[in-house]
Amino acid sequence: MQGSNPYIGQVNDIETVEEDRIEVVFPSRIQKKVIEVLYKNHPYEEPAFDIVRLENISRKVGLGRIGYLHSPMETEQFLKFAKETLQLNMIKYSGKIDKKIECVAVCGGGGAGYVAQALAAGADIFLTGDLKYHDFFIPENKMIVADIGHFEGEHFIREIIYNELKENFSNFAAFISESEKLEIKYI
Repeated sequence: MQGSNPYIGQVNDIETVEEDRIEVVFPSRIQKKVIEVLYKNHPYEEPAFDIVRLENISRKVGLGRIGYLHSPMETEQFLKFAKETLQLNMIKYSGKIDKKIECVAVCGGGGAGYVAQALAAGADIFLTGDLKYHDFFIPENKMIVADIGHFEGEHFIREIIYNELKENFSNFAAFISESEKLEIKYI
């Protein structure tokens, strides 16, 4: 139409382009921010989007994951392995360390609300962030509970998501933000 400012094509000429559909899952508490970022980064006036509320009815679907090591490890050996692999400065943990670790439960970010579920699933250790003092006592020494830090448990996923977007959406401008950094210091 006259007066428009097309991002692609010319005024009064119909332009047809391929589109990519991108789906993301985010907590409802950041919906306003997600929409603001969408409008800020979309190349033309009105992006098309839908927001669909997800209700996880299946109890086998959730934020965390459980898996088994190829061969059991001593607890201290596993904790050192996790610390080195995840490039952590420290791991805060509780529970009996005189048993072998075979079943590992993880939840990136803050998974304190999932300690009981990890225990019920038979995990030998649960790695997550944002644990409070009393969270460490929930398993009653039946499982190791390890706090690796909120940021530390999720920051490395950025490169995985970036690479997936770059590989699967060639015309999508993806970048890794360096604005979020860990500002917490330890002595």
